Amino acid sequence: MLSRLVDNLVFYLPNLGLVGLIVGLGILISNAVAHWAEALFEEEDFARARLIGKLLKCVLLSVVSAIALWQLGIARQSVLSAFLIAFGAIGVAFALAVGLGSAKAIQRGWEALFDKRKEE
Repeated sequence: MLSRLVDNLVFYLPNLGLVGLIVGLGILISNAVAHWAEALFEEEDFARARLIGKLLKCVLLSVVSAIALWQLGIARQSVLSAFLIAFGAIGVAFALAVGLGSAKAIQRGWEALFDKRKEE
């Protein structure tokens, strides 16, 4: 029993090392990208530049944590389902925001197109 436990641990150590590398690089990249985005938005005098930087960092760290869990083989189906649900919800929210926010502009465009067709 002890021999099997040691074997499993020895075969699992490379995965742990790879996960450590993934998380370390992910943290470095997310910090750099968040800082870059914050500086870019501050340069453009955007009111909520720090918020955008922190949101971007949060999104990147959630992707890094999902990749780390996937590499470890922990709850792969749950990680996949969570990302599918999250991206689906973001897509629906974007479609609703664009649809509701630009309804009048789209209506004016269609009316102008139909008026132009009627004149011809």
